[in-house]
Amino acid sequence: GNGTVRFLRTNLTIALMDPVTGGTPPLASLAGVTLAKDGTLAFDAAKFTDSFNDDPVGTQRLFTSMGTDTVNPGALERLAKVVDDATKFGTGSLVTLEQSQRDASARVKTQMEEMNRRIDLYEAGLKSRYAILQSSLQNLQNQSSWLSTQIASMG
Repeated sequence: GNGTVRFLRTNLTIALMDPVTGGTPPLASLAGVTLAKDGTLAFDAAKFTDSFNDDPVGTQRLFTSMGTDTVNPGALERLAKVVDDATKFGTGSLVTLEQSQRDASARVKTQMEEMNRRIDLYEAGLKSRYAILQSSLQNLQNQSSWLSTQIASMG
């Protein structure tokens, strides 16, 4: 896999699954949000409802600080920051990865075009040599036929 994608996946996992200061519960998994091994999110509504009923403010704080705590953001704010950083115009990791993939594709296309041009030149050279050889062979066959006629007339 691609290093940028692995890095992004790790950061998304950390953003969502690491403990949140001030959150009750402190982990999204304890409030019904889990991350499967394949990277998909699962939501357990009953677990979330229990957490919210036990401590509505703490559960809300787990997911968002409502902009009041920039040092200890909620899980969704951390997640949003990772996504923003990855998709930021011109500098985001996914944006730069996409551009580098496009650049690599363009280089490969240019190389293929150059190779095709060289193959076409090589093919033209071979056809020219073949035509010359065919002409030479025809001349040799004509000479052979003339010599055979000359030898036959001597005898």
